[in-house]
Amino acid sequence: MLRATIATEFFLINLTYLIMYTLTLGFIFPLQKIVASEGLSVVGLLFLPHGVRAAAFYYCGTRAILHLLPAAYITWFITVYGSDLELHPIAPLASVLACYGGYAFYNLAIRLNSEPLIKNPWVNLLGLAAVMSVLNGAALTLLNFEGDFLTGVFGYLIGDIAGAFF
Repeated sequence: MLRATIATEFFLINLTYLIMYTLTLGFIFPLQKIVASEGLSVVGLLFLPHGVRAAAFYYCGTRAILHLLPAAYITWFITVYGSDLELHPIAPLASVLACYGGYAFYNLAIRLNSEPLIKNPWVNLLGLAAVMSVLNGAALTLLNFEGDFLTGVFGYLIGDIAGAFF
């Protein structure tokens, strides 16, 4: 029973991540190239898979690391070789681990508080996505963005949070 549950989680998370990435890469990124500067080509202003990462960690915990890595590397491969964008080869691993760091930090903050401030799961999920986004943005900016560090982090932050919301 447990194996079936884990296999189902793995399948659904990877499928959802790939679908959201396909929408982002095929529809949102082309629109972004039209309206945004060329310097933001590796920063997504609406990155839908971040919502999948946040939900995966929220509902699956640490297992989400193994669930997310295959889809993260598949999308890295598609981006580098299919869309001709330069992304560091460890970017998918760094992104998933940064999101795990945000998840661990968020859970620690919740555990330290005896009475939860926010009881709404949707708001908690968005809060988790925001914390994860800061660490994810910092990691990916260091690896992929050649401009100003804060601009890169802020760009990732906008895309991740907007993607998690949508």
